[in-house]
Amino acid sequence: MQLLRTSHLLFMALLLLGLAACKTQELAPLQPNLNRLGLEQPLIETPGLEGKSLQPSDFFADTLLLRLIEVALGQNQQLAMAALERDMLGLQFRQQKRNNRPQVSAQAGAGLTRFGRFTMDGVGNKDTNLSDALPPAFRIPDPVYRDFQLLPTFSWEIDLWGKYRNLRKRAEADFLRQSYTQQFLRNQLSSSVATLYYSVAAQNEKVSLLRQTIRNQEEALQYVRQLKDAGQHNELAVKQFEAIVFNVKTRLIEEERVRQELLLALNQVLGSSRVAYAPAAFQGDFSLESLPLSYSQSLQALYQRPDVLAAEQGLQLEQHQLAVLRAAFYPTLQLRGFLGLQSFDPTRLFQLPAGLAAQAFGMLHLPIFQQGQLKAQLEIGKLKRQQALLHYEDRLLHAHTELLQTWNSFFAYQEALQAKGQEVEVLRQATRYSRELFAVGYASYVEVILANLSALEAEIEAIELKKIRNHQYVSLFRATGT
Repeated sequence: MQLLRTSHLLFMALLLLGLAACKTQELAPLQPNLNRLGLEQPLIETPGLEGKSLQPSDFFADTLLLRLIEVALGQNQQLAMAALERDMLGLQFRQQKRNNRPQVSAQAGAGLTRFGRFTMDGVGNKDTNLSDALPPAFRIPDPVYRDFQLLPTFSWEIDLWGKYRNLRKRAEADFLRQSYTQQFLRNQLSSSVATLYYSVAAQNEKVSLLRQTIRNQEEALQYVRQLKDAGQHNELAVKQFEAIVFNVKTRLIEEERVRQELLLALNQVLGSSRVAYAPAAFQGDFSLESLPLSYSQSLQALYQRPDVLAAEQGLQLEQHQLAVLRAAFYPTLQLRGFLGLQSFDPTRLFQLPAGLAAQAFGMLHLPIFQQGQLKAQLEIGKLKRQQALLHYEDRLLHAHTELLQTWNSFFAYQEALQAKGQEVEVLRQATRYSRELFAVGYASYVEVILANLSALEAEIEAIELKKIRNHQYVSLFRATGT
């Protein structure tokens, strides 16, 4: 009796010790400090874009570019790997949703056991069979014991502290994070295709311009040779014009090499070794009216950028992981048992209720001597959550800065392109005037050469500015996270 009382006291002491060890600080969820970052509070829905999901076709009207983007999205290897990763996380999420359900399994078996004579079972079975009050059907097989059973078993850990609920939410956040990451990769891939597309288009314009310039310079060279034969100019003028032709041909070779490199890079992004095509010149133009959303709308759309949403889900993942670590401090309750048929006589296995066997019991697990390890894991979880919060804030700030810089650059290059267009027009007139004056002897061949080179450089710079302006438009597409 004294031993039983001591056991009860020891059990209660261990229980109280375990419950005392379970005390942990409540964990409030972390949120980014938008005021400190200087960002506006997000609206529930962006005005003018209610329920609308922007597509590349909302930004680009070039049908060839849209077809290339579609090809890249369909066969790019990195995007395909990201999709497989998302599918795997989706399967893990569905598996996690079933983890806390009662586990039921069927168990059927037959066995033979020979107990030693000098064992508790051996002595007990023999002594039981010696009883005259025991009917023959209930005599235990001896010395070899037979056991036949058909026992469905079950086990269930009751989710007292939300451990499995938070595991499901963590798996869901991980799946959503990968889904948003895949969307972000789609945006980056579409942007890469558009950037390379406009780079190739710029190279095509340069190549076309240089070829036309070579034809014009060769005609001018023939004209100067005729003037030399007529005694109106010397060999120096001929050599100067001839050198210009070779100079432009050298530039043409270099620009064609660059174009081929860009085409190969575009092929790689498309996920194919086939030759990609781009227009011989830029198709269409971009302006403020080309954008499907305003500046204020784009600022609100930042909160729906896939990389920002992925970072937000990363923070949610760490929040739920921290809740799982916190639940590890508390006791767990597990129920186990079975209900089925069991007998040492196979002919009586299915006799009811004689063959019916059942068991049910519960186990309470208390973490007592693992406090140091659990606290260390909890502190690591807090640091990871803080790290995820900083990453979320960094993505928000990066997206905001990228958008501001892109808007500023787009309009700056738009104005520069207009000014450069006026310069090109003036230099074209100067080139035409220099040729007319040269024909009547009022301008030297040096002035003609300088006018031609100035016009050529200005036109190449205009093509470069247009390419950069188009790249900035692509950057606006990328910054909105479409």
